[in-house]
Amino acid sequence: MRVLAFFMFLVSSASAGERTSDGMISIKKFEIAPPPSGTYAPWRDRKDSTKWYAGELITITNSTFRYSRFSDVVDPDRPQPDYSGKISIFKDRIFLDHPGIAYPYRVSGLADGVPVLLTWEGYEQWKKKKMVFELNLLYLEKTPEKKK
Repeated sequence: MRVLAFFMFLVSSASAGERTSDGMISIKKFEIAPPPSGTYAPWRDRKDSTKWYAGELITITNSTFRYSRFSDVVDPDRPQPDYSGKISIFKDRIFLDHPGIAYPYRVSGLADGVPVLLTWEGYEQWKKKKMVFELNLLYLEKTPEKKK
């Protein structure tokens, strides 16, 4: 059910650039900025919305976060992580404060005007090549507008 909900969110997500055949995404301009509240999810190709079978989701709400992973493989002996904690915001990065998160430092900002979270490795890739490998990039999902 969680995977189905994730794909529903992806239908309305935005992207900064196009993905190349080797999984790199072009980002012309990146500005470090505090992360807006919302759910950050993997980039998707608008022509292939069912591309992701596994990945991570980070939901930020003010000064807290929730980190989870999704997968189409169900293993009852290895449950999917679901962590939450406080988020620390620094000048050039954020820190997801939970011991279970393997890569807790992220770089928050705007990629071609779209709010994103980059892994530290993704940020280094962008500085060198103006491209980021798709697994090192999460986009803020657009939320449906509420009816008046």
